[in-house]
Amino acid sequence: MPKKRKQYPLEYRRRMVDLARSGRSPEALAREFEPSAPTIRNWVEQAISTRAAATTGRPRSSETSCAA
Repeated sequence: MPKKRKQYPLEYRRRMVDLARSGRSPEALAREFEPSAPTIRNWVEQAISTRAAATTGRPRSSETSCAA
């Protein structure tokens, strides 16, 4: 049976992103907290793309539809 991924609360993810942006490496955060370094890197990248979409007014790729 496949493992179920742990869901982290949004505020927890935001805090990890803030810590990474303040100069802490994802590897250091992964050693101190539970999420893996690649997971933290993904959260940082998602935060960057979300902020860029909000700034430019363009929808993120997940918000676009293929309906004709």
